[in-house]
Amino acid sequence: MKTIALYLVTVGMITANYVLCANEQTDSIIELDGALEISRIGDEWLKISVPFKIKKHPDLDSLAGRKPSSIDELFNPDFIDNLNLKLTACFRNEFKRKYVRGEKNDIQFLDYYSSELEIKLLKIDRNTKIAAFLLPSIIAERDQYLGSSPKLVGYILEFSRAGTIYDVTNSIVFEKYSNQEILEKFKQEAQSKCLINEGLLIPAHLIDSSFLSNLGPVTRNY
Repeated sequence: MKTIALYLVTVGMITANYVLCANEQTDSIIELDGALEISRIGDEWLKISVPFKIKKHPDLDSLAGRKPSSIDELFNPDFIDNLNLKLTACFRNEFKRKYVRGEKNDIQFLDYYSSELEIKLLKIDRNTKIAAFLLPSIIAERDQYLGSSPKLVGYILEFSRAGTIYDVTNSIVFEKYSNQEILEKFKQEAQSKCLINEGLLIPAHLIDSSFLSNLGPVTRNY
């Protein structure tokens, strides 16, 4: 009991330094650590890497500076569990566009792919974590996404835990647009049309567990 009491005091001291307003601030829990990167993995895969940092445990805010009142409320603030990351990626189908001589800004030539990764346990140490997703290169070759330097037209990132979505800067990116109305319409379009390509973009650890080197145990029920 002495050990538990000591830990309760320790957590209480930690929470005092993390009290925020009722409305969560952007990047207060999680932030991106740079731009998403696309690279080729041999001849088979196109890899999308998502670099991010965990800044603090989100449950510290719920304590509002008080000590945990029971064992059920007690948690280690240096670790976060059950963090979900959803990526929806957008590419321009150059094969279709060129065939009909369409305009580059025509949204009918955009293709969307979505995938989710649930991390069961992750250490909060402010080091950069990399979540990786894979798209078969044969698809990218067929629709001419590949070039000398493959790039995304846009993407949507959603970090969540127990139904709570964390506000992250640049969680929605589409071309060079910054208008929130345009970005929201892009998000709606992507979420509705990515179902057509369900299962094609996958978490990279399903192919090679080494992609989990800086993450942790993950849900593998895919």
